[in-house]
Amino acid sequence: MWAALNGGGIDAVKIGMLGTRATIEAVVETLPSADEIPIVLDPVFVSSSGGRLLEESGLGVLRDRLIPLVTIVTPNLLEGAILLSDDPATDVPMMIGQAQRLLCLGSRAVLLKGGHATGVEAVDVLSTAANLAPVLFRGPRVNAVLRGTGCALSSAIAASLAAGVPLAAACERAKGYVLRALQRAAG
Repeated sequence: MWAALNGGGIDAVKIGMLGTRATIEAVVETLPSADEIPIVLDPVFVSSSGGRLLEESGLGVLRDRLIPLVTIVTPNLLEGAILLSDDPATDVPMMIGQAQRLLCLGSRAVLLKGGHATGVEAVDVLSTAANLAPVLFRGPRVNAVLRGTGCALSSAIAASLAAGVPLAAACERAKGYVLRALQRAAG
């Protein structure tokens, strides 16, 4: 990462699964300031099949050292709960509360993703340090199985931020992008 960042031309950073404490520490030491370029963190702890993807000793480093360095962190409900040592939110008011608590970990913004919840709508909650009122992004729940939607969403946010799109609009665009992908997968 250091060579790429020092080579110039990087307009955003998107961080996905980091499996070990050592990897997280290396990223922390190399990462530029979020004042310089937007940094999107999609914390990935558990695979779709239920296997653990982050070693236990890495969780605290991710929470305490990496999250405070990023522009936005995009956990799903389970990841948010793990970061907070809590149960996953089961409704929008709980999601808002957890998003605000996640914001206290130090990132500038949190997008708590509700795609794994139940109900007719998939609701994501954006909480930012700059705005006291959370922003809700609502979309129809699509009955489709498509792996990598969290990665696609955070990558789309990073791409929009790199193009200079404001954060809330970048999140809204990314949600639309993933929704269209799910609709195509559903046929």
